[in-house]
Amino acid sequence: MIERDMRKQLVKLLRPIGAYAVENGGCHPGTPDIATVWGPIECKATNQWPARVNTPVTLDHDLTQQQRIFLMKWNKAGGRAWVMLNIDGDWLLFEGMAAVAILGGKEGGTKAELFEAAIATWNRTPKTEELLAALRPA
Repeated sequence: MIERDMRKQLVKLLRPIGAYAVENGGCHPGTPDIATVWGPIECKATNQWPARVNTPVTLDHDLTQQQRIFLMKWNKAGGRAWVMLNIDGDWLLFEGMAAVAILGGKEGGTKAELFEAAIATWNRTPKTEELLAALRPA
C-alpha cells in the first residue's frame, strides 16, 4: 500500500474525530500526515515483511529526522501523536515515542518486536470504531 492511499483511508475512517489530511509542503518539516482532535498521525507503509524473522523491518520511507523531532517535541509538550504502519495488509498503531524508538534503520525492530510495541494491530483495514477505541484519550 502507498502511504498516500493509506492516508486517504484513515482520514475517511477518522472523520468522527475531525481528521483531515495535512499537506506537508505548507507545514513545518516533520508534521504528520493526518490531524485529528486526539493527536496527529504519521502514516508509514511498505509492501512486505522481511523474509527472515530476525531481520529489522525497513520502510519505503523511514521516519525522517524531522518527523522524529516532531514526535519527541509533541510528546515533551504533553501532546499525543501516533504512527500508523501498514505492511502487507497488517496495520499497526504506535504511540509516537514508541515509533521513534523502534521504527527504521539498522536499529529498527523485527516483525515480532513491532507487533509487541504496537498499541493496536489489525490483519485488515481497521474499522472506525476499532480505531477510535485505540486512539481514545484515557
